Amino acid sequence: MSRELVILFPDFFSFASEGKRSGSNFSRSCESVFTSFFSYSGQYEGYEKELLDVFGLKAERSSVQSSLINILATNDLEDNDENVILRADPVYLKADQNRVFLFDGQALAIDNGEAEEILGELNDLYSDELFYFTVGKKPWRWYLRGSGYNPPEGDSPLTLRGSPLEVAENERQNMGELKTLLTEVQMILHASSINEVRTGRNVLPINSLWFWGYERSPKNYSYKTRKSTLITNCDLAQNIATDARMNWIDLEVFNESKFEDVKADGLIIIDPTEFESLRSFLEKILINLFAQIRTGTLRRVRLITRLGHFRVTPLSRLKFWKRRVAFLEATNRQSELGDQLF
Repeated sequence: MSRELVILFPDFFSFASEGKRSGSNFSRSCESVFTSFFSYSGQYEGYEKELLDVFGLKAERSSVQSSLINILATNDLEDNDENVILRADPVYLKADQNRVFLFDGQALAIDNGEAEEILGELNDLYSDELFYFTVGKKPWRWYLRGSGYNPPEGDSPLTLRGSPLEVAENERQNMGELKTLLTEVQMILHASSINEVRTGRNVLPINSLWFWGYERSPKNYSYKTRKSTLITNCDLAQNIATDARMNWIDLEVFNESKFEDVKADGLIIIDPTEFESLRSFLEKILINLFAQIRTGTLRRVRLITRLGHFRVTPLSRLKFWKRRVAFLEATNRQSELGDQLF
């Protein structure tokens, strides 16, 4: 199989559009290369599905949430021997006149101190029960352990971020005792001192939990794609790489001097939840990569964005008759799309 550099950056076009508005050199240099060498090659299928795909886990894409919840639990929990993995993730549910929208814990920027205090409070109040709450390696990944409840199978809070929840909420009306527990927890959260502090800081409170989960999978996933280098700031990608015993480099500590070390069969994943804080550094990385595309050093590249997959191949320089991707048209379309896949 031909070597190909894969860049998973869902918000590439909005990133480029913002750079153009601010007069960045990045947008001008990338626009020329993109228009000249990239061709549309496929549809975007949502961030978590695309993650599994770039790691060669296509067989698991029909059960994306089950695959991811098992991988994360393996890395989060020391004793992962329960038959069901039940997540109880902190969220903010916002209701308007007709719909309910969800904001996940990562969007709420929950820190470790807040997570530990709230879960400690919940565990104290439910100390007579067999179940208990615990936090994973990130403060927005919470678990309900030892409950025996059957969780609703469904999408993760990350997938549902900012989305209306009509269907998901209707499916959750039949959660039985878990629904009763959720109602109680919502009342506890409403009175929580942590939420009083958050409200005083003008940040969204944690007003509910999102229960979801799947049966524990005993199987070892077969990772068919082995990339020479993974560079990412995405926690999900780092967990998958760890499960696959693949070395990875944290994008946030990646040294500028190593740009040239990006291999032609490497993998770069930009977390769609945390890229604005790295804008200057990301621009330097992309300018470097696009310069290598222009000179022919990188001959095969796949860029995955919310607007689709775009590819550079050795024939890209020869297809003069093929209409190129209109960069301005794409950036405008990105800003106009409202209900797009996360």
